[in-house]
Amino acid sequence: MRCERWRSVIAVAAMLGAAACAAGARETGVCGWRGDGTGRFPDAKPPIKWGRISRTMKELRNSASKLGPADLARAKTVEQGTVREWLVLGPVAADASAKVKDLVDQEQIPTEAKLQPVAGDNAGGTAWRKVESTSSMLHFNKHLDGLKDHVVYACTYLHSPQPRRVLLHLGMGPGKVWVNGEQHIIQPERFRQANSTMTAKLKQGWNTVLVKAFCARKDTDYGGTKAGDAYVKLTLYGAEQDEIFETHGILWRAHPPQAGVGGKQQFSCYQPIVVGDKLFVPSDPGFLVCYDKNTGKRLWMRDTTAYDFVTGDERKANGELFKKIDADQKEFREIAHSYKGTVQERAEMYRLNNEIRGTLKKVDRDKYHYDTKQEAGNAAQPVSDGRFVYVWYHNNIAACFDLEGNRIWKAYEHDEGPHKRHGYKKSLILIGGDVAVEVKKNIIGFDRKTGQVNWRIPFKFNTYSSYNIDHRERSDQTDILSCRDLGLHKPGVGFVPWLTTTRSGDRLYGGGNEHNARVRLQISNEGKANFEIKRARGAGGSGGKIMTPGTNWSSRVGCANFLVHDGLVYSIGYGGVIRVLDAETFELVYERQLDFVPVTYAYPYPWGAGVCASPTLGGRYIYLWGSTGTTIVIEPGREYKQVAMNRIESAIEGDLYKWRDHFRPEHYYPECTVSSPVFDGDRIYYRAEEYVYCIESPKKR
Repeated sequence: MRCERWRSVIAVAAMLGAAACAAGARETGVCGWRGDGTGRFPDAKPPIKWGRISRTMKELRNSASKLGPADLARAKTVEQGTVREWLVLGPVAADASAKVKDLVDQEQIPTEAKLQPVAGDNAGGTAWRKVESTSSMLHFNKHLDGLKDHVVYACTYLHSPQPRRVLLHLGMGPGKVWVNGEQHIIQPERFRQANSTMTAKLKQGWNTVLVKAFCARKDTDYGGTKAGDAYVKLTLYGAEQDEIFETHGILWRAHPPQAGVGGKQQFSCYQPIVVGDKLFVPSDPGFLVCYDKNTGKRLWMRDTTAYDFVTGDERKANGELFKKIDADQKEFREIAHSYKGTVQERAEMYRLNNEIRGTLKKVDRDKYHYDTKQEAGNAAQPVSDGRFVYVWYHNNIAACFDLEGNRIWKAYEHDEGPHKRHGYKKSLILIGGDVAVEVKKNIIGFDRKTGQVNWRIPFKFNTYSSYNIDHRERSDQTDILSCRDLGLHKPGVGFVPWLTTTRSGDRLYGGGNEHNARVRLQISNEGKANFEIKRARGAGGSGGKIMTPGTNWSSRVGCANFLVHDGLVYSIGYGGVIRVLDAETFELVYERQLDFVPVTYAYPYPWGAGVCASPTLGGRYIYLWGSTGTTIVIEPGREYKQVAMNRIESAIEGDLYKWRDHFRPEHYYPECTVSSPVFDGDRIYYRAEEYVYCIESPKKR
């Protein structure tokens, strides 16, 4: 998964020239991003059903009314964390001349916090009515008219057989939420703050969840909400400290250590790769962890950071500083090797990492800079040729390991300097005898055997991709041609794309839903390239019309790679809208709002990123991964056919919304899932915020 949400990338389809294709655009045995770069695993036989559900969710029931004991069995289940039955009320008058932030604490209905309505009750000049939601998002505009400058209410009832604590993951505009009359205020100011997680104690029997939502008064940024829109997104999680879970289809899960990205508390988003019987997972600030893919046992772990490039002269000149640096580094590695993922370990690793880097800057500020602008993304996505694993970390460090954990070489390109804006986004690719990466000033080619820099192609990096993709660069150090945003071409090897594109036969398709264009690229034997551009039109750049209410970054923008299969292109936007396009014409075949309930509000990254994982083909089906552990399995084709919906329910200790005090015990938020899955035989591997998961159908033993 590439959590580069800041990019408004163009979608491209590039046909390579016959000479490049004949030379072979890919080396045999290369394993990296989404397997071989296509996101297609046609020979896999993975499961379509799995799950991890808390006892709280298994026992919880939902209804639009308080049912008696005899009728309780017909109440809706909440296993997927989804509330399906609601009572809605509106539109209710609100002072259109007043600011919404001044109205939130006012009662639009007398004693509103104590409301426990039944269908047909009158309040605020209208009557409560029962509605059923087909997803975790209740979109009021589908059930009520004339909402502009008004407020709406929704009420649902949850039945618990015993007192239980639950986590409510909320997305909505300005308003309030009450659980059994206890008030939780939703910020009315900036849209991206109008999302929350909160824990609530449910009592035995029926519990009341009441929502008051103010309708949007104007279009919000990024086109996510239109004037008059009102909605609430609600997903539930079990939040007892001793929560019991029912699990099926999950063979193992492992806890890779991590200490934040770019000096921040963000987690590592890098997808694992499978090489033989080993699973390799990189993690910040410079870890590479190797697991036995069959058992999840950690085989070895190595870290390569700026500390590994300290010289003897630096130690002699800064003896007192290195007493602290060495002590911190020793403690840091001790925690990493015994890492269990507790909130205390996470906080301490984050602190020590910042201490080490901060003290190293006192030794040499230019050499030991720290790229604080880096967002969680794919900069450390590993690539392997079957014998070695190559990794590039966002702090300008490259490394090569053999499969047994021996570091073959390391390189520190600190002269490139810290990146501006959102940081590095592209990972290593193998081309001929080199391993290449795009950085701030250059595209750099390292010798795969030694790590020596063989060549540099000067490059003026732009975080937001240029639409002028007819942009080719090379230097007198190499015969490699750089085609902007697409990849590199080497005579005798062919064209190797960056992992921002998807390979399908002799074509490349670049990710993104906005400003889509199909580009034909022809490369001659001499390396000359010609482009032919055709842009798609319509909402989302692909003729789509569905917009997800409350999606700050809108349903038009996406960072997920395309999946190209059987003449169709599958794409997903942040808002959880899948759009299927004809691969030849780029005309829209169908679009569908998926029940992922993405809470997208930009910050903090990557939790607010919405749906980022790329559609992936595993055997007969296509797997669509949501951002909070929900996966939808569909059949390929020109019509939407859902096969299964799975949930891995996982809440993490900490406070997502406390930027300066993130590691708060006894606070919870949903484990984020933004990486793309990898298929291997009858298994699925994927990386989430805290865990690496191995999913497999139960075997008859």
